[in-house]
Amino acid sequence: MMPISFCTFTTSYSQSLREKNSPIVGENTNRALKVPITLKAQDALQTAQKMAGDRGLLEKVHILAGITPFKSAGMARYMKNRVPGMDVPDELVKRMADTPKEEQPEEGIKICIESIERLKEIKGVRGFHIMAIEWEERVPEIVEKSGLYPRPQTEDSD
Repeated sequence: MMPISFCTFTTSYSQSLREKNSPIVGENTNRALKVPITLKAQDALQTAQKMAGDRGLLEKVHILAGITPFKSAGMARYMKNRVPGMDVPDELVKRMADTPKEEQPEEGIKICIESIERLKEIKGVRGFHIMAIEWEERVPEIVEKSGLYPRPQTEDSD
């Protein structure tokens, strides 16, 4: 089953892949690796997925991709410019800014769902950490509209 929960083990994905003695390389095959908020889905995760595959880690860890919906263009700009480690593409900031202010929350939800749809196609991604900052009441809608509930069947499903 694809988990829809917080992971118990978090670390910097690319840093862990570079470290030979990383805890994710150990014998414990029940590890979860949380990838920070992933808005450049294909670029970031496909590169990391290749690194993990080359080291045989995709069989040892469950990758949880971090996702957050934008409430407004201002939030998208703030996260792009002020939140360390965030890589918000200019086209997403523009898309939010080009949307009428009263429709921006719904556009942010749409972008979040589109991101989840793209990330579900990347080998090794086993779940999502949906970080709806002070907007937790929208998480069930995101989960349902992105096809994460009811939980999808995967090749690992019991």
